[in-house]
Amino acid sequence: MNLLRKGKNPPLGEEDRSLAETPYYIMVCRTKEWPRADLWTFGIRDLFPDFSLPLRGKQQIIVNLRKSVDRAFEEGRYHQDIDYAKLPNPPVREAEAAWMRELTKKAGHREA
Repeated sequence: MNLLRKGKNPPLGEEDRSLAETPYYIMVCRTKEWPRADLWTFGIRDLFPDFSLPLRGKQQIIVNLRKSVDRAFEEGRYHQDIDYAKLPNPPVREAEAAWMRELTKKAGHREA
């Protein structure tokens, strides 16, 4: 999974173009299908996609990453350490920044 917001993404060949608009992704490669991989892309406004994770043999599970991230957020108490009224650093595109400002207003946070 790649949630990088700064630096350079690993090269993905033809898929590099699709990541210009949706910079985050989950990539799963099955050993027998190397170097072919499944790729799920998403943007900052999108929900994390569910994805299939291969296990031994032909078994696989569907991973609901959103539940895992929500649990880590709650148990890590990030809301106590992060000022969500401030825009993130490194900066996001203006369209995403406007969307974030609107979300924080709706949640009752004052802009810094």
